[in-house]
Amino acid sequence: MKSILAYLHLNKIGALELLYAFYMILSGYVYGPLHGTLIVLLLMTSLSFLRKRNTYQNMKELFWLTGFVLMHELILSFHIIVPDYMLNNLFTTILVCVCIFPIAYKMDYERMLGSLNWVAILSMAGIVYHFILIQSGHEVRPIPLPFMPDMNSSSRLYEFLQRPCSFYWEPAAFATFMMIPLFLALYEKKYIWAGIITTSMFLSTSSTGIIMSLVMIMATIFIQDVKIRYKIWLAIVGAFLIWFLLNSSLFEAGVKKIVETDEESTIRLVNGPALVFNMPLQELVTGMKAANVHDYWKEGGFHSIDIIERDGFVFVPTFWLTLAKYGIFGLLLLLYLYISFLKKRELIPYIVVIFISMFFQSLMIGGAGFAFQLIFLYVFRGYLERNNIKSSTIKFQI
Repeated sequence: MKSILAYLHLNKIGALELLYAFYMILSGYVYGPLHGTLIVLLLMTSLSFLRKRNTYQNMKELFWLTGFVLMHELILSFHIIVPDYMLNNLFTTILVCVCIFPIAYKMDYERMLGSLNWVAILSMAGIVYHFILIQSGHEVRPIPLPFMPDMNSSSRLYEFLQRPCSFYWEPAAFATFMMIPLFLALYEKKYIWAGIITTSMFLSTSSTGIIMSLVMIMATIFIQDVKIRYKIWLAIVGAFLIWFLLNSSLFEAGVKKIVETDEESTIRLVNGPALVFNMPLQELVTGMKAANVHDYWKEGGFHSIDIIERDGFVFVPTFWLTLAKYGIFGLLLLLYLYISFLKKRELIPYIVVIFISMFFQSLMIGGAGFAFQLIFLYVFRGYLERNNIKSSTIKFQI
């Protein structure tokens, strides 16, 4: 038992780190007009100020992006009738971005690692539980945490079939969380643990999770600084695992969801290009003159655009959404934010996954997924720098 605790760092946790590890679950809850996305971040920020530990990092790219978003929305407010929800969204977005700074400064890497693995074990247990229920003919819903209010359903994509989602409001949210424990398992060369995590992705039937986990494994094989014989061994084991997962009847639902085109897949792939390629050139530079995509589509006379709406919500992936909302300059600042982390060679597999997911997953600036990813990236980069871990760096300029 002690060896398992040490193997997964489960004997090292902290209040701030554990709250962060639960963030992707807690962000799905709503407290009246307040969402868990902001409430939990404010609580983490309060805990960070109680710590004496302070590890400064250069976070100028996030500062530039936050300042640009604030300036963009203030200028936009002079050109449109500002609805109340636009002000609420702007306040939340800026506050979320600001909260990332103190949390990333104060979080301990090793405690974060143990906390993430504890929540990963709990999350995978929920996926297995849901998988068993579905196999026995039952329907499933997100597993509620005790003493918590209802989960927010406004951001869910419509699901034709019930799928395992554990404690998360949809399988994609589970995948967003599990990408970090998977990355850390591969970074530490704990391939058995990485294989267990990848298997849970297939059990969830999340096309996002399946694709991203396989991409991360392949990227790690080429990026990780190990001897060639270990790369070959890892490639063989990875290929066998992929073959088994693709051919096993247990994971048929997940594989089928990738190879077949359903309406949800169409929404993820079509809405973004359909919106952007029909926008005037000026608005591609400055951003749309509307509070959000739905308002722009409904009120801007673009009803003829082939966009799929579901329950009053228009789903647009991150890349296209940022370009449409904030224009080319906003998109470049977002991309440069992530590109800045490529200076650390170890982070390349995770950044590659983020870039690919931008075209079929919606993680808007100031959202829960955005904050969750950035806090981890800063904490991990800070860990490498403080411990003087040698890394092949790549220089980028803009």
